Amino acid sequence: MLGLRFIAVMPRSTSAEKIAQIGFYGGESHFVDSPAEMYAEGARLAAELGGHYMDQFTYAERVTDWRGNNNIAESIFGQMTREEHPVPAWIVVGAGTGGTSATLGRYVRYRRLPTRLCLADPEASVFHRHLADRRIRGSSGPPSVIEGIGRLRCEPSFIPELIDRAYAVPDAASIAAARVLSRRIGRSCGGSTGTDMWAAARIVGEMTARGEQGAVRHCCATRASATAARSSTMPGSRIAASTPGRRRTGWSASSTVVRSTDPSSRPGSSGRARHTCVILTPRPGWRRRHRCGWSAAGRAVAACSRSSCA
Repeated sequence: MLGLRFIAVMPRSTSAEKIAQIGFYGGESHFVDSPAEMYAEGARLAAELGGHYMDQFTYAERVTDWRGNNNIAESIFGQMTREEHPVPAWIVVGAGTGGTSATLGRYVRYRRLPTRLCLADPEASVFHRHLADRRIRGSSGPPSVIEGIGRLRCEPSFIPELIDRAYAVPDAASIAAARVLSRRIGRSCGGSTGTDMWAAARIVGEMTARGEQGAVRHCCATRASATAARSSTMPGSRIAASTPGRRRTGWSASSTVVRSTDPSSRPGSSGRARHTCVILTPRPGWRRRHRCGWSAAGRAVAACSRSSCA
């Protein structure tokens, strides 16, 4: 629209899909060997070409009004209002710039909610190390293969005081979790989603062991989406995850839900072995009851791990 050049500085390991997306919109990709080189190279290019260096890392925590005004935190809690546990016990989030975790942490405290914030961080990242020891602000090891989250330096927008706990997630665990979730919901999930889901599964397991009930909300800001996980006190309960659609119209046609279901605790159930159902939303207002006893306006079961539950 403005006729200006847009140059994205990125590591050579960036996925081909992301590079193609930048090119599709007329942008240029400029590669560096290590993620740690992006900052200086971006500033150097801007100075050399007479351009402006868009430093998203320094100012990410202040670009939105964390008190509300339709930010990501307000959207998440708005989407949770129709859930059994509308105020989640935990929100799990990865950190890239640190802006999303800052917004979530500030919003929770501003609203005086009991929700706690868990950081899901790639094992090679510095953020979880900085939480354990504030003197650590960088990592010299090889970078993670997980894109979008985790950094080798502690970004200025990352506010550790807002984080209640952190999990260092191995890359292999992130990729495995992403593949399992992709098979469950029939949609491709990235590695950062797997990182968050792995940490969410750990929290759900701990809550189940303590006999606690509640919701664990997994927020993957790198895909501008969020997923939720439900914890149940029933032994053998599974993770539930959802990708929310538009706020005012309910769930969009592409939204999916994986819901943990214990038939013995649902109305009209047969009391058979516990299983997991995958639920899709064909169109708003459409209602259908699955044999496991779960139904809701605008949601319908598309697949289930138990063949007799149809």
